[in-house]
Amino acid sequence: MRVATAVLILAAGVCGAVAQEGAVIEGAATMVDADIVTIGEARIILFGVDAPEKRQKCTDADGQQWNCYETVRREMELLVEAGPWTCMQHGEADRFKSVYAVCEVDGTNVNSQLVRQGLAVAYIEQSDLFEADQDAAKGEKVGLWQEGVTFDDPWVFRGAQSLGGFR
Repeated sequence: MRVATAVLILAAGVCGAVAQEGAVIEGAATMVDADIVTIGEARIILFGVDAPEKRQKCTDADGQQWNCYETVRREMELLVEAGPWTCMQHGEADRFKSVYAVCEVDGTNVNSQLVRQGLAVAYIEQSDLFEADQDAAKGEKVGLWQEGVTFDDPWVFRGAQSLGGFR
């Protein structure tokens, strides 16, 4: 049943139709951005999380800037290489027909993993699904939550850098 659903969804994507809440999209993922992949024709934005943008810098405790996007990009590359992804759509597609989804690869919840490692932030405005992961990352002082690290929330950075702040 799951394979049949995935085939129908992928076929719908090729024909231009937009998948709906709960739809499953499966297959090899290709990284577009630190929190965006494509599977077939579907453009998938990780639901409930937001990762640093390409030009975004973070500042460490010594005042040195570092490219926090590169850190999450490297982790995403590893996750993309880990095998086929299974993504479940949450909500409707956005105005650009991008699908918001929670994705898994090789038994790992990608959305949760990125937040838990401190490589992305829980996007509470969209969902509180990953708030506990963010609390754990903060408690362990990992990634973006290391002692003394400062950064703009990705949506704030994006809003200041691009018209509309779209992903």
